[in-house]
Amino acid sequence: MKDYRQRPRRRAKKANRSRAALSGSGRSDTARTSIASLNREYGSGSASVRNKRNRPAAVRINIPKEKSRKRTVKDTAEKDLDFYSFVQILVQSVTAAFLLLTFFFNISVVVGSSMNPTLENGDRILVTHCDYNLQYGDIIAVWASNLRNSDTGEMGEMIVKRVIGLPGDVISIDDNGKVYRNGEALQEDYINHFDYYTNKGNASFPLTVDENCVFVLGDNRNHSTDSRFVYDEDSDMYVGCIDQRYIMGKAVFCFYPFERMGALE
Repeated sequence: MKDYRQRPRRRAKKANRSRAALSGSGRSDTARTSIASLNREYGSGSASVRNKRNRPAAVRINIPKEKSRKRTVKDTAEKDLDFYSFVQILVQSVTAAFLLLTFFFNISVVVGSSMNPTLENGDRILVTHCDYNLQYGDIIAVWASNLRNSDTGEMGEMIVKRVIGLPGDVISIDDNGKVYRNGEALQEDYINHFDYYTNKGNASFPLTVDENCVFVLGDNRNHSTDSRFVYDEDSDMYVGCIDQRYIMGKAVFCFYPFERMGALE
């Protein structure tokens, strides 16, 4: 019967012989470590190391996929479509603005201070000349043929005034400068009541507005030539009641300067 208690001694002797072989090989610990590292990285043989060193570097070539190419073409087409759509909208907008200004509106420039504070000298306004019904308080552009143009010196000038009386109305101005229409005093919120006085001009009041005519006043009463000034043989500068044939249109919007932009009331 075998005695298995001898096996641990045999294993110990075998381990001692292995250590002796390593210590007697003449290799240092550093060398053994380096060789072990190379073996782990390149394999156990020296041929593997040489093959790794002589192997050419790998070159990666990216070949675009067909799907990416299709997406690029689609994006370009969409950008072209957006550009053409923008140009089309721009052309349509310019055309629409031209037609509106030609058939429905005029652009007029306010000259002078007769409509302060509502309108000031140099304001640009839109004047509609399509069909409309005049109302009290409307601001209108009028061709005054009996006024001398301040720029050219010739007779005839475009003026901007406010409608106070319509055909058949009786207009009166008292000694305190208060304006009455058909016996009722007007509430004129568009006038600065602290610095104005409505003088009577040379008209005779009470005054009845003629048929197809309107009576107009400027908001800046002390600096306005309007329906208060009628024909006088001593003067060639008068307005009187305005024949509606000489009304160029109703001013509806001030678009410049931008800080004064807004609808006119």
